[in-house]
Amino acid sequence: MKKMKPKLILLATVLIGFVLGFLVSGQMTKHEMNEIMRWGTEDGFKEIVTEAIEPTPGQETQVNAIIDKYAGLNGELHDKWKKEHGELMRALTAELSTILTPGQMENWNKQGQHKK
Repeated sequence: MKKMKPKLILLATVLIGFVLGFLVSGQMTKHEMNEIMRWGTEDGFKEIVTEAIEPTPGQETQVNAIIDKYAGLNGELHDKWKKEHGELMRALTAELSTILTPGQMENWNKQGQHKK
């Protein structure tokens, strides 16, 4: 029993480390994805740019006007990309549907990216 105790402690430590690493990695990935999603919204874009440049009180009016302009353009670009990407994926799906088996199409449809 004395020889098993260190092995069990080592195994428990490794398992705890694995679980903690998995959870931390998941949270970091989630945070990064949220940041990417923020760039696609006008409010998120404004927040990110404002946080990055930290305008002084004397700069705020001018800086906010510029950021507002580009936030709108960024939002339009994001919407255009989503529309064009959706069209591309629908065209891809249509062309693949003439070749793929029903099972392959089912797998493709589970992805859901091309349905939007």
